[in-house]
Amino acid sequence: MHRLSKLGQRSAALRLRRLAPWALSGLLGAGCLFDPDDRCGPNQVLSGDETVCQCVAGYVAGATGCVSCAENEVPDPVAGCACAEGYVRPAAGAVCTALPPDVHPPSGVGKACMAAADCAGLDASYCEAGFSHSCVVADCTVSPNSCFTGTECCDFTSFGLPRLCIPAGMCPT
Repeated sequence: MHRLSKLGQRSAALRLRRLAPWALSGLLGAGCLFDPDDRCGPNQVLSGDETVCQCVAGYVAGATGCVSCAENEVPDPVAGCACAEGYVRPAAGAVCTALPPDVHPPSGVGKACMAAADCAGLDASYCEAGFSHSCVVADCTVSPNSCFTGTECCDFTSFGLPRLCIPAGMCPT
């Protein structure tokens, strides 16, 4: 007679020890499901070379995967979600609010750049080509903060860079 048929006649500990490998293999089999047609998480697609998952258009990487930006925000490769044009975040973590009609941010802020010439003649005349690849206002004052609402002056002089106006809450500590 087969050993499994005599399990009822053995001690509970012995039965558990004999059945544990079977139960474990059943759990492992159920936990290793793979769908080759859906390798990415919610709001993600495979990159062009199909090696990594990336967020779909309109979504940014967040702590729990790809998330959509809030109202009046747009995806930004550096800040995650940034205020849409005509809106400003008054403080780090605050919602983006509309600028009054007579208030305008410095010209060129956020314009894509690769070299200083791309920002020439703009209020945001410094091309931050190392990280954000965008035009930013340079030579601001930290205290009091001389940057436009929603940005703060960060002192990067110890890195050989000027003081720059960047989105509030993004200054390294």
